Amino acid sequence: MLKLIAWLLYKYDNTFCPNCYSFRQSLTAHDALSDAVRTKNVREKWALKLDLHNYFNSMPPVLLADEFSRVITDDEPLLDFLTRFYTLGKAVSNGITVTEDCGAMAGVPLSAFCAVLYLTDLDKKFKDMGVPYFRYSDDILVFTDSEKQANEYYAIIKDHIESKGLTLNDEKFSLTPPHSPWEFLGFRYCEGSIDLADVSVRKMKAKIKRKAAALYRRRIRKGISGDKAASAMIKIFDRKFFGKDSEHDLTWSRWFFPVLTTDTGLHTIDAYLVQNIRYLYTGRHNKSNYKVTYEHLKSLGCKSLVGEYYKYRKAK
Repeated sequence: MLKLIAWLLYKYDNTFCPNCYSFRQSLTAHDALSDAVRTKNVREKWALKLDLHNYFNSMPPVLLADEFSRVITDDEPLLDFLTRFYTLGKAVSNGITVTEDCGAMAGVPLSAFCAVLYLTDLDKKFKDMGVPYFRYSDDILVFTDSEKQANEYYAIIKDHIESKGLTLNDEKFSLTPPHSPWEFLGFRYCEGSIDLADVSVRKMKAKIKRKAAALYRRRIRKGISGDKAASAMIKIFDRKFFGKDSEHDLTWSRWFFPVLTTDTGLHTIDAYLVQNIRYLYTGRHNKSNYKVTYEHLKSLGCKSLVGEYYKYRKAK
């Protein structure tokens, strides 16, 4: 039922600003990055990158209800349902009533609509100011002509965010001077080139390392062969990178491939994945692992991200 309501709420999509790209019918993260890099004289700009702390779950329900009433003016039953749904603050679990304020409840189908709606007034403020501003849910990127101007915009955003009961995540704050690389939505832009962001590479390498360690422990515990463990590892990351169930699933490659203009980050992940698949045979990271050839890993189904990226480019 909530998924159906979330779909019906798209009728209010035209009330939102074009500088907010998350969970929109006709805008995507790719549009956000494409529009950002097409900013006039973008290489000469300062890049202010901000992130909100625990955005979904921190929205005060009463303030969220105010936002509903501002936009949903033509459907009183819907407005009443959403208001009660988010302000009741109660749930029953095993016969026990639990009371808790939990904001927009991340993971609930309606939370996407809330994420766009809740900061629409901030989006509009920067649109009216004519400032290059790009928001994707809780990620905000602003371009400025000077460090002083960046600090002024930061103060505006911080004041607004705090007035809405939210806080900025200081650990993810960055202010990048002209002609320096900046990151947004998992991508890294530098002097006209778009690559994987450093954080995207680090996160994927961490996943690869954790899964390799778990599979090696399982291999030793159950006495399975190196090939069987390697095949399992290859299938896991093939599904993660490329998906299998539907061509419409938002897989890792479907997020990154359409935007990348260089394969440097993909090379790094390819090499790290192969290194950790070879680790499954010996439990070590040393030169003897190269006895397990790449051709053998390919015969088990291992695919190169770089190779698949250029196949994608050629098909497009």
